[in-house]
Amino acid sequence: MRADRPTWTLGEQTLAATYPARDVDLDEAFLRAMSFERHHSRMNEVTDLIKQMAAFHIEAAGDTYTGLAMMARGPGVTPWYGWHAEIFGCDVAGATELLLTRKDAPGGIHLSIRNEPVLEAASAERVKELQTAITQELDALGVTERGRILRDLFPQDDETPSEALLKEFKDQSQSYRTPRDGDKFDRLIATIVNIKGTPAGIPGSDGSKLSDFAGRDVDRDYFSGEQLSISRDIYTRDDDILSVSNARIGGSADFVLQVLSGILEANGFAPVIADASEKTADLAWRAYGDEHSAEIMDVANAAIYRSKGLFDEACAAQVTRYSRAIAAMDVAGISDLLEPLARGLIEKGFENTSNAFDANDMRDIAHATTQDGILQLFSETQNGTYRMDIQFDDTGDVHRLDAQVTHSGKDVPVGRFLRQEECWIEDYEGKITGADPIAHDIKAIRHMNNLISSLSSLSCVFEDEYKEDSPEP
Repeated sequence: MRADRPTWTLGEQTLAATYPARDVDLDEAFLRAMSFERHHSRMNEVTDLIKQMAAFHIEAAGDTYTGLAMMARGPGVTPWYGWHAEIFGCDVAGATELLLTRKDAPGGIHLSIRNEPVLEAASAERVKELQTAITQELDALGVTERGRILRDLFPQDDETPSEALLKEFKDQSQSYRTPRDGDKFDRLIATIVNIKGTPAGIPGSDGSKLSDFAGRDVDRDYFSGEQLSISRDIYTRDDDILSVSNARIGGSADFVLQVLSGILEANGFAPVIADASEKTADLAWRAYGDEHSAEIMDVANAAIYRSKGLFDEACAAQVTRYSRAIAAMDVAGISDLLEPLARGLIEKGFENTSNAFDANDMRDIAHATTQDGILQLFSETQNGTYRMDIQFDDTGDVHRLDAQVTHSGKDVPVGRFLRQEECWIEDYEGKITGADPIAHDIKAIRHMNNLISSLSSLSCVFEDEYKEDSPEP
């Protein structure tokens, strides 16, 4: 990795940029990102990581989605691990809408591939006629050249008759031809669909109903299941630097990216994407936050470049690795609060659900007990009921934390952490403790994040409420 980080200017500010992906060592970049010290929760960094992976992927693979759309409109799409794609009715100019499903498995993905709309030949002639009429109408009104530019940029309510007709004409999908090979890729929008449930590991709240799509445009209307909406960078592009362009990322975007990448590979697009990935790897990317934002993006770029522009199992493993490391750091941030909170709750008699401590207008309810030498800290929230088991070493210091969520009457592990010297590390796979592995999915991540937030808040409220009981320094 080169010594001097690339930069770019925004007005009078000089901001950090990423290194070109081919110059980045993935493990070195990961360690650099992990070594950053931040005095608040870092859980949102995983979203930033996936967002940049998606941006690199779209930069390299954007045109192949047009090819995928043409296959769906023609000979059909080759399935990938049971995922089938079929045209799903659409009346939006330049769009090809697909529904991805697996036989005998719940859930699906609605995929909208957007190309820049192209007018039919007759429609193009009609547009020219209306533009000529508009020029004549604005001439008659005495509108200056500057005024005409402003009218285009900031439409007002004083449209001329021909301006109104042109707007109406361009809004009609029948004015445009169907997409073809070679049309310019514009945007990709992917939405989880609830069909007899959502795909395995995906919360039901992350899915939209199939009926939600009737007569609605996924690029304009709100869909609760939207996981990915992203364009290729075309407006801020320079010769040697790119920007993430107008991207929205949902909690299950990594799942969607892996399915889409698999389908592209199964349909023969991997070589084209690999070639484009090599070109993308020569370019830096703008970071809009601090230098740490660029460090996160370095990890993302290095990971997906190593996978030749596709979000594959190796990329998913990097997301898991980053997510678990961040969880350990966030747990480290509250680790010193847990024992005092649990013992304080027991001392004040908050030892069961019938007699519990409540905070934040009863959005967080806590109690604590001891069981076989393990201190158990319970938190009931609007998002779930949790338990943190606090274990001690022979010297009486906290050395292990096990996080669980209660689901259908059972305690399901969502996090496992150990103190080694002065650091907290994760042991989700159970390689150190010998415990069963903890699955990595968005539900477990959210539960872990909810528990960390709840316990941090409970500690603050409890300490504030009973600070008068603390001994004077």
